[in-house]
Amino acid sequence: MRSGEDEGTSGSAPAPDEVAHRRALQEEEYRLPHHWILRKHGLHNYLHKSDVMADLVRASGLTGGAALDVGCGDGRVLAAAGRLGFTRLAGIDHDPGLVEAARARLGSSASIRLGDARTTPIDDEVGTVYLFNPLDEEGVADVAAELAASLSRRPRPALVVYVNPRAVAPLLDAGLSMVHLEPQFCVLAT
Repeated sequence: MRSGEDEGTSGSAPAPDEVAHRRALQEEEYRLPHHWILRKHGLHNYLHKSDVMADLVRASGLTGGAALDVGCGDGRVLAAAGRLGFTRLAGIDHDPGLVEAARARLGSSASIRLGDARTTPIDDEVGTVYLFNPLDEEGVADVAAELAASLSRRPRPALVVYVNPRAVAPLLDAGLSMVHLEPQFCVLAT
């Protein structure tokens, strides 16, 4: 994925008003005190989704290589992935404003695409995929199929970090195995 490439969205993308509302809610959550976030999500040691990813990826031992954030928002998770030692960072989001924010945050260190993750092929170099509940079950199934196709073209170790999971079955059906499961997140691997 190259920075600046855009892919048209299709399917049931949220309306612009809904996207703006979600973005405003996310930004408000980032400003909340730690105790409120803990209470809201029922998580321990939770500050931002980037902190969750960092802890899980460190525990996996699969740092480095290429990471993809599906529904990358403003790029906070990818910035954390860069600090963890990932050498190639890629993200995709359907919101043009968030794509621009991610590009501004990450500069040339990441490839951020505007598009529909459900129909975007996953690069054959990606070893870690991060999902923070961006899609419904059908969307997760589409991303899982893209990941399975990529792994078929180039077999390799892969890790999926899925925070606030709603649809794990499509990832299992794609050949991944559950290696860690909690109500708030799960980790799947090849």
